[in-house]
Amino acid sequence: NVELNPEKGMLTVAGNHYRFKDNIVVMEAGRRIAITELASVDELTVMGMGDRAYYIERSKGHGTLLLQNADAFVGGSFYIDGKKAEEVKGDMNLTIREGNYRFAIECGDLYAENFLAISKDTVVQWDLSEFLPEEPVFGRVEFLLEPTDAKLYIDNRIQENTAFAELEYGEHIIGLYKDGY
Repeated sequence: NVELNPEKGMLTVAGNHYRFKDNIVVMEAGRRIAITELASVDELTVMGMGDRAYYIERSKGHGTLLLQNADAFVGGSFYIDGKKAEEVKGDMNLTIREGNYRFAIECGDLYAENFLAISKDTVVQWDLSEFLPEEPVFGRVEFLLEPTDAKLYIDNRIQENTAFAELEYGEHIIGLYKDGY
């Protein structure tokens, strides 16, 4: 894990603390990059003497995993290759080291899993809506008829059971008929 504090000129890599100056050389694939481009998940080689870092080589960078439609998973757990990484807080941007991973999310009875490749400096979107439970398409409606022997019509069809009906979600025409009313 990398922690960078440019204001203090401090770099912590895997628990080791290094001081650096503004002119530190940071390289990746033969080109110079800014030290501010480093992230805690990057794979680095640090060269120096004692507690002073003079050169950093980034061998693996990072990308972003964007969780979308994750509200139903809030409070659940997010896993990377079977290891718990953090709690789900809704739609999230996660900084992930480049590579191929098995991501999983679970919250109660909900479970989602996906194999995704994270590339350096890219955003990978994972839409969780396909893992959400389907919303019910029917609702139960209870009727209290006055007078109780009136005929109940739903969408112009007489109903045998006048106590309740299972109706598909949406609009319906409800009618009551009794001679004299």
